[in-house]
Amino acid sequence: MNRPANRLLAQLDPQDLAPVLALCQRVDLLAGQTLSSPHQPRPWVYFLLGATVVSLIGTRGSGQLAVGLTGIEGAVGLSYALGLGPGQQQLQVLTSGPALRMPAHALAALMDQRPTLVMAIMRDLWRVHSDTSGLLGRLQALEIPARLALWLSLIAERAGSTVLALTQAQLAGLLGVRRVSITLAIQVLRENGLIECQRGQITVREPDALARLGHRH
Repeated sequence: MNRPANRLLAQLDPQDLAPVLALCQRVDLLAGQTLSSPHQPRPWVYFLLGATVVSLIGTRGSGQLAVGLTGIEGAVGLSYALGLGPGQQQLQVLTSGPALRMPAHALAALMDQRPTLVMAIMRDLWRVHSDTSGLLGRLQALEIPARLALWLSLIAERAGSTVLALTQAQLAGLLGVRRVSITLAIQVLRENGLIECQRGQITVREPDALARLGHRH
C-alpha cells in the first residue's frame, strides 16, 4: 500500500490505514470555502493533501482572528469524530488543494474498534493544541513584517509548496491588520530577498530565513 501524502495518515498502522482510506473520497478544496462553523456544522473529517485550512474565531467586533493553520501534516474536523462538534472555530480553506474526506461518524465507528487509531488521533489533537498555543504566544511579540514572515513560512510548510496563491486582502484578514500594513510588510520581505510577489501569488525564496525571522522575539 502506498503511503498517502498526508503525514497523519502516513504514520498510521497499515491495519488502521486501510479501512480509513476505504471510506475516504478525494475532493478539491477551494480558497475561501468554509468547511464548518459553529452556525453551520458540517460533520466531515478532511485529511489535507495540499490545501491549507485556517481556524478562525470571532472577535467582539465583526472580524475574525486566525488561531491555527493545518496542512499536509494533519486533518481538520476531528472534533466531530470525537463527538465534540465544531466548538467555537470556523474552518476556512486558505489555499486551494486536494484532500481526502470522510464522514465523521464513520471515523468514530472505526475508532471504537481500533484503540491504536484513537491514540493517533489524540496525538494529532495534542499537536494542534501545542502548535496553536505556541503560535499565539509568538504573534504577541512580533512586529507586522515578522508576523507575516511567520504565517508565510507556516503556510509554505503545510501546503508543501513555496508558491502560494494568496492575496494581500487574505493576508490582512489572516493577521487582523489593514491592507496597507500588509503592503508595507511585503515590501520589507521583498527587499530582504525572502519572497517574490505577483498579483495573487507569493513565492517564498528563502524558507529558512523567513522562518527564522518569524520565530525571532
